[in-house]
Amino acid sequence: MLAPMSLDDRSGDLLKALSGLLFAAGCVALWVRKGSLASELFEGDPWGGLLLTLVLFVPFAILYGLAFSREEVAVASATVDEVSATREGGAITTRAGETQTLAAGEVSAPWQTVFFVTAILLAIPMDFQFWDWIGANTEDGWIQALIFLFIAALAGVAARRGVPYAVLIAAFSLLFVWLSVWDELVDPGANGFRWLLFIFGAIALVAGLGVRAGNERSGNAVLTVAGIAAVLAFGFGIIAEYSGLQGDVIGAAFGGGIEDDSPIKQNVFWDFMLLATSLALIVGASRAGWRGLGYVGAIGLLGFLLSVGVQLGDVIEEVSKGEEFSAGILGWPLLLLIVGGLGLLAAFAGGAAGRSVPPAAPAPPAGGAPAGGAPPPSPSPGGATPPPSAPPGGAPPA
Repeated sequence: MLAPMSLDDRSGDLLKALSGLLFAAGCVALWVRKGSLASELFEGDPWGGLLLTLVLFVPFAILYGLAFSREEVAVASATVDEVSATREGGAITTRAGETQTLAAGEVSAPWQTVFFVTAILLAIPMDFQFWDWIGANTEDGWIQALIFLFIAALAGVAARRGVPYAVLIAAFSLLFVWLSVWDELVDPGANGFRWLLFIFGAIALVAGLGVRAGNERSGNAVLTVAGIAAVLAFGFGIIAEYSGLQGDVIGAAFGGGIEDDSPIKQNVFWDFMLLATSLALIVGASRAGWRGLGYVGAIGLLGFLLSVGVQLGDVIEEVSKGEEFSAGILGWPLLLLIVGGLGLLAAFAGGAAGRSVPPAAPAPPAGGAPAGGAPPPSPSPGGATPPPSAPPGGAPPA
C-alpha cells in the first residue's frame, strides 16, 4: 500500500492550483478590460486582435504545458475522484470499496487537474478571439464546429491523463459540434434542434455505457452529457413557451395581447419523456455514485414540475383564444399522487411482509466443541480414554 500524502505535499499542491488560477484570472480580466468592452465602458482604445489573442494564449500554453509534468504523489486511501498520483502502476480503493488498477500517467495530481480544466476553458475564448483576429465570422456554424472540435481534442488528451472532468468537457464540446454542423447542413429549425438533441443523447447513452465498461468515471461523464441532451430535448418546449409567455405578458401589460405563436410545444408526450429521463438520471446517480447525473436529473424534474404545475402550454392556448383558464387536480397531479402512493404502499407494506429474517446460528453445546468442530474422542471399548495423540515433531506426550 502506498504511503499517505504528507502535509507538505498537500500544501504544495494547493499553492500550485491557486497560483495557476490567479494567473489565469488576471489574464482574463486584462482581456476583458482591453477587449471590445474597452471602447464601450472604459476610456481608451481596445487592443488589437493579435495582442488580445496572446493575452489568452500565454496562460493557456503555460497551464496546459505544466499539467503534463510528471511527479510522484503517494496516496494511501482515497476515492477515485480524490486520487492524485502519477506513478508506475498501483491499486486505488474507490468509494464503493472496489479496487481499480491504474497504469503510469493515468491519474493526474489535483493541481494538474485544475491546470488542465482551466487551460481548456481558456481555449474557448482564445479560439474565438483568434478567428475574429484573422477576419473569420465567429457566428458561422462551420467556424464554431472547428472551435469546439479543437476543445474536444484538448479535453480528450487531458482525459487520457486521468482528468475526469475533461471527459465531460469533451463530450459537451462534441454536442456543440453536432448542432453546429447540422445547423449549417439542413437549417433544422426549433423542432429539428429538439430531435437533434434527442439523437445525440441516444448516441451518447450507447457510447457512455460502452466506455463505462472499461472506465467507470469516464463512462459516467459521457452519460451525464447524454442526460443533458435528453433533458434539453424533452424540455425544449418549456424554454420556448416560458420565454414566449414572458414576452406576451410584458406586451399585454402595455396594451398588447397574448399570441399562441410558439414554434414548438410541450405536450403530454414530452412531459412524460422528461419525467422518465429525470427519474432515471436520479436513480442512476444513486447507484453509480456520480453526482452529475443527479444534478441533471434534478434540473429535469424541476422543469417537469414547472411544465405540469403551471401548465404553460394550456395557459397559452386558452388565453390566446380569449378563454379563461382554470387549473384543476385532474391530469398529472392526480396521476402522480396515485402512482406514487401505490408505489409506496407496495414498497413498504409488501417489502416488510415478504422479508424473512435469517435463523440464528445454533449455540455450541455446553462444555463441548463449538458447532462445526471436531467431536471429542470417544472412549475405548474397555472404558479407558485413549491416550492423547503425539504433538507435531515426534515428541512424546507430556
